[in-house]
Amino acid sequence: MERSKEEKSFGNSIYQVEFEDDKKTVLQASANEAEDMPFTTWKYYFTLGDSVIRCPEYTVPKMLMIKLAKEHDLELSSYRPFYEFYERYRTDPYFKNLMIRMKVADPKGSQSSPSANLNTDEWQAACKYERHA
Repeated sequence: MERSKEEKSFGNSIYQVEFEDDKKTVLQASANEAEDMPFTTWKYYFTLGDSVIRCPEYTVPKMLMIKLAKEHDLELSSYRPFYEFYERYRTDPYFKNLMIRMKVADPKGSQSSPSANLNTDEWQAACKYERHA
């Protein structure tokens, strides 16, 4: 993974994350609850190859996501980085089929590497994601 000298961006040949500036945005979990603890988030731009160019995104703290989910009668039951999800479910027939369709698992059945289809830069990009259920 390459980082810029100013530490405001990082990425590799597949993806790039570029932070807008040093400004933070303070969010409240609910506009209706004055006692809610404010959360800090940062705006950044995400680029994924030629398909996603400087898409504005925000970091979302886990506790903020849980509070917002509760406001909509949802509950976070699982939260794990993609590489942990892969390791746990790579042999489960249902999830293995999904990973093959997403091209992050080897359809020939290889279980020794993340995928015969992904190079190191692609695997690093995939591991930036988290699975939420």
